[in-house]
Amino acid sequence: MDVADSEVRLQGLDDLRFIGDATLAVRIRPALDDTRQAHLITDKNQPEPEYARVCDAAVNLVSELCAEPFDFEVGEFKIYSDEEIEQVKSFLGTLKGE
Repeated sequence: MDVADSEVRLQGLDDLRFIGDATLAVRIRPALDDTRQAHLITDKNQPEPEYARVCDAAVNLVSELCAEPFDFEVGEFKIYSDEEIEQVKSFLGTLKGE
């Protein structure tokens, strides 16, 4: 996750999802700072299609790996607020290995 390329980060998140090991969730932390567009979350034919960011995909994966430990609703097509992302960062800071 410590790479500058968003595509590589997104692939890393997919790889971590495939592995499914919650002990690796702490490794997701750098992706929470990546606000570049990651994947389309609306119809691409809309006048202004909307994209989730790498950090949004990271929140979803942390929630999935760690059994949704957050005070806010998590969803595949959600763009998270700065406060929600900060909550995930704080949670990851409590995990072993941080």
